[in-house]
Amino acid sequence: MRQVLYTALLSCFLCTGTATGAETSVERSDEEIRRILIEKSIEAYEGSCACPYNTNRAGNRCGKTSAYLKNGGGRRPLCYPSDVSPEMVDKYRKEMTGKKE
Repeated sequence: MRQVLYTALLSCFLCTGTATGAETSVERSDEEIRRILIEKSIEAYEGSCACPYNTNRAGNRCGKTSAYLKNGGGRRPLCYPSDVSPEMVDKYRKEMTGKKE
């Protein structure tokens, strides 16, 4: 289910535009791509508590109430670099450069 969410997020991100000129995804580091995918995953979450380090509407840290730590629904967002697999990074690069897998 997590891979399905990632694929949907990546598809939405790709539809919003791509980098131009010298700033292409191929030139981005794995670390930067992981950060981008985490940001997009959190942005796609409808609530305010996607990750434990986020804050809720009252300004309190989400912690154990975050979607990341809840077991249910299969919609666990990407919150940490370790959540982004090397395959996700490779897929991002390929899709940003228009290469087919």
